[in-house]
Amino acid sequence: MRAVKESMPANADPIEEQLLNLLGALWYEGKKVTVLEAMDLLPEISSSTMHRRLKTLRQKGFISLEMDEFDNRVKYVVATPIATEYFLKLGQSIKDAGKDTGQPKAELKTRLKLKL
Repeated sequence: MRAVKESMPANADPIEEQLLNLLGALWYEGKKVTVLEAMDLLPEISSSTMHRRLKTLRQKGFISLEMDEFDNRVKYVVATPIATEYFLKLGQSIKDAGKDTGQPKAELKTRLKLKL
């Protein structure tokens, strides 16, 4: 997990990280996300705060904006190479966390109270 945290800027706040992760999930599904849609991803956060967070993610190099080819009023939020690297590290950390720890699965199942 440290590699993931190191890929985020030191001054990234939890809202920016959560917003980036939500955007990443949508991008993974192949969806194009407009700025207005991105501003509605966290309904408990005001639209002005969300707009500021989008601006700071853009300034930090995690996202960029692309104009719609037919309507110049519409802008899409897209991942940059920095965001792609962040998601690659996040994916690797998740994969590493799921590796066999050497404990018998029955013991893990009991300790975690999960169906394995």
